[in-house]
Amino acid sequence: MVLPAPISPEGPRVDPYGRLLPLTTLLAESEGADYREHGDSRGKVRMWHLGRHIGVFQSMGAIGGPHAERVIEFFQDTIERHPRPWYAFGNWSELDAYTSAVRTSMTRWQQDAAYDGLFVSHRSRLVTMGVNIANAVLPQAIRMVDTEEALDDLLVDVRRRVGV
Repeated sequence: MVLPAPISPEGPRVDPYGRLLPLTTLLAESEGADYREHGDSRGKVRMWHLGRHIGVFQSMGAIGGPHAERVIEFFQDTIERHPRPWYAFGNWSELDAYTSAVRTSMTRWQQDAAYDGLFVSHRSRLVTMGVNIANAVLPQAIRMVDTEEALDDLLVDVRRRVGV
């Protein structure tokens, strides 16, 4: 099911040609709240949350430090203000590259915040290597899956357990 694109504080979601992008049911985007995005000529991150316990972000293209900062700020503003449990779902299936600033800041954030569940979908050996390095120092290991659909299945399971 595809719904019309939401109006975010930055305006409607559009592709590079100015066409409205659809809102999907994948990762409960159609049910999300506080939709935000940050993009530049190289990459983009999109974020939303489900209730007080679950945050979702999607990364596309090549992202750098400012993209990671926006994700962290979003989760601190929308999830970490509430009592635990806290869960993060990262759809990196369209991520082509990321800088060391992304890896460093996001790993440091998770070392400090210690989310109760971290889940990432990806299709890259680079991401696998980076996540494995992060898992060596994180209190809660990131669970990796190969597809957005598998990540969506994990989200459904967590939503059922949390009651969102």
